[in-house]
Amino acid sequence: MWWSGKRRDAEERRRQESLEINREILRRAEENAKLAEKSNRGQLVGLVVGSVLAVLGIAATVLLTLQPWKSDSVPPQVRAVVKLVVARNGIIPKPISAVSAPPSYPSSQSADHCAGWWMKWFGQQGAASIDDPTISISAPQDADVTVVSASIEVYQLYKPADLSFIMCLHGAGPVPGTFLNVNLDRPNAYPTIVSDAGQLTPLEMPGAVINIDPGHTEYITVQPSGRRGILYSWSVELVIVVNQQQEKFAIGSPMNPLRSWFGSIPSNAYDYDMQTHSWQPQG
Repeated sequence: MWWSGKRRDAEERRRQESLEINREILRRAEENAKLAEKSNRGQLVGLVVGSVLAVLGIAATVLLTLQPWKSDSVPPQVRAVVKLVVARNGIIPKPISAVSAPPSYPSSQSADHCAGWWMKWFGQQGAASIDDPTISISAPQDADVTVVSASIEVYQLYKPADLSFIMCLHGAGPVPGTFLNVNLDRPNAYPTIVSDAGQLTPLEMPGAVINIDPGHTEYITVQPSGRRGILYSWSVELVIVVNQQQEKFAIGSPMNPLRSWFGSIPSNAYDYDMQTHSWQPQG
């Protein structure tokens, strides 16, 4: 890139200037040392210490000046944008009578009001998404993106005593993209990918990669597996290369994890009626 060449030229000029300054300081220090021989011991010590401090001061200035040039950080315009697509209907691990009132929503969002609930309220309820988590990755306009590896971390797993199926999306969700298969009972096992182009043979990562063309967005649906009847709290980390620079993106955390339920979905679904302020069964 043209800015990389200019940066290297400027850095080289700075190095040459610092070398010339250091040579001059050393030359003056030698002269002071010779003059100090004609003076007493205290004067000699003072001159030598002064010369050393001068050299150290110049060196520190040079280091501080060059510090911004040491980083090869990725400019914002060539970074990937990685987001968790808002989850949809949820499973709350408690009876419906114990589920608190969710945030209100306008009547225009009666068919889909999941987004506002998943921002905070669903997480406070310890809810698991009814669907597998989907991650969108958008490549910059002038650089492609490669997902080179993935890993997971499991924070908690337990068998809930009761479940409530909360329906906040009344309709179909988005079409999934590339599938990333992970095993929550074997977090150290290599994940596999299955492309959305009809390739049914799972490919192991690292080795297999997911490529995203410049200016395009790819959707990755993370498909976890686990023991039936268990609710897991976990996260996934993706290692992404953009413009020869490697970055890591974590989806989920100990305080705000992804959650997955492996088991039967309750036959009764509930949605909150803002008029009656109560949970109502859905047909």
